[in-house]
Amino acid sequence: MVINRLVITSCVEIHTNNVILGASREAPVGGIWLVLFDHEEFELSYSPRKVDYQGTYRLQGDSIMLKKVGENSFRIILIKQGNTLAEMTNTGIYQLEITHNLLTP
Repeated sequence: MVINRLVITSCVEIHTNNVILGASREAPVGGIWLVLFDHEEFELSYSPRKVDYQGTYRLQGDSIMLKKVGENSFRIILIKQGNTLAEMTNTGIYQLEITHNLLTP
């Protein structure tokens, strides 16, 4: 199945194209949405309605390394643990629930 782009239509339902992984932590304040695309780019949002950050990622075993360069640059390391992503770099993401996963186990 080829997937192109992630559009969140509700808190749970997503429609995707070229997305290989979607994860989120929903909250009235402090929600986070992460989308990984098959072309090694990601989008990170604090709202399901707009993209706050874009950058590249690298997969290494169970680790995902996110990298944004330029203004507000950062590096974030996430570890896949079952159906969650746990942050290892202490930026405030903490843990995200995986909602869409086409990565090989």
